[in-house]
Amino acid sequence: MKLTNDSLKNLSTTKDREEHRDDDEPGLSFRVTKNGAKSWSLRYVTKSGEHRRKTIGRYPDIGLARARVLARQIKGDVAEKIDVVGREKEEKAEIERQKLNRLDMLADEYFAAAANGTHKVKGKPKRPGVLAEEKRHWENHVKPEFGERPITSITRQEIAEFIKRETKAAPSRGRHCYTLIRQLMSYALLKEIIPANIALKLPTVAPTERERVLEDDELRKLWTALRGSNDRRLTIEMRLAMCMALLTLQRGKEVTGMRWSEVNRDQKTWTIPAGRMKGKRTQCVPLSDLALQMLSEAETKIGGDVYVFQSSQSEEAMPIDRHSLTRAFNRLAKNLEIPDATPHDFRRTGGTNITSERVRKRVEPEKAANLTRFIVGQILAHKDGSVTAVHYDKNDYLAEKRVALDAWADLLQEIVSPLRIAA
Repeated sequence: MKLTNDSLKNLSTTKDREEHRDDDEPGLSFRVTKNGAKSWSLRYVTKSGEHRRKTIGRYPDIGLARARVLARQIKGDVAEKIDVVGREKEEKAEIERQKLNRLDMLADEYFAAAANGTHKVKGKPKRPGVLAEEKRHWENHVKPEFGERPITSITRQEIAEFIKRETKAAPSRGRHCYTLIRQLMSYALLKEIIPANIALKLPTVAPTERERVLEDDELRKLWTALRGSNDRRLTIEMRLAMCMALLTLQRGKEVTGMRWSEVNRDQKTWTIPAGRMKGKRTQCVPLSDLALQMLSEAETKIGGDVYVFQSSQSEEAMPIDRHSLTRAFNRLAKNLEIPDATPHDFRRTGGTNITSERVRKRVEPEKAANLTRFIVGQILAHKDGSVTAVHYDKNDYLAEKRVALDAWADLLQEIVSPLRIAA
């Protein structure tokens, strides 16, 4: 087509896009779209025979005469065996690599990738709670130390010394910081920024296995406070959530995020979807009569339309924060002079009692056979020792779990007697 300044002004199309080749400058094309956008490009063939399209720029920023001059310059480079488009791609990739070379830049991309599972080969999306914990340790500890450093300048010795300091301040913090740095370095290796992960196999302190089981007197103190506390810092949603955690023996995050849509009162069950479970497997929790009573109370006194323990601190429908629940429990335990106790100890306390003789005596002999460590593991949503068994055995053991949790609720009710169960 014979392109002229007048024809370029008037060119339009009803198609998504339309190209017009310039007869006076072979390879030069003028593209127009149906929304009126106009631009120049040049088509060429590389020395290896690949067809390329090089964008020159927008019209009218670049007029006809200027577009022809630029097209001839590009064809000159091509004649010298230069792949113009390929070179630009390499330059852009190098710029991106340079950006990622700083640890804080890499961390931003890592967290985005971890959210959809592309942070490693055959990865799975990380749970929001896990990512939130990683980001907290990043912002508070790792970023101030290494954030502005080029990744290639960070040494294994520096990481080891940093982990040692953090571990001395708090063993769990040291472990979390080390895990995060190791994963960041693995991501840097994946992006070909470093040749090897220098953070592998550094010494850390193994977590201490807790053995804390709450005594009857301690359970009585806690229940008394939870059912009749006047402490304004201990809101009704916090108190009822702690009671539910004690009765169902589920993790704090699972309890605080409990939704009404997960509850079936007729069947007396609470079904936690796999996406909310640590083990990524749907968990069906039988609800005792006492647990159902807590639900009725939550419906009346909290009135959340989405979450059972809906936060009163937010105008939107949001569950209470798990960390806030832990802090509230810590304050309560301190005030009650119950040492070294955490909400997670509810799970160990309930599990230990379920397999004990005192609970076995409370159920019929044929049902007592259900009070095993295996069933406790099912209640606590712990993986069986056999990966194959977990993969193929999809039974939820609901009847057996109901026997165990009903017996635990009955024992708890006896422990707190002669207190009123309802506030």
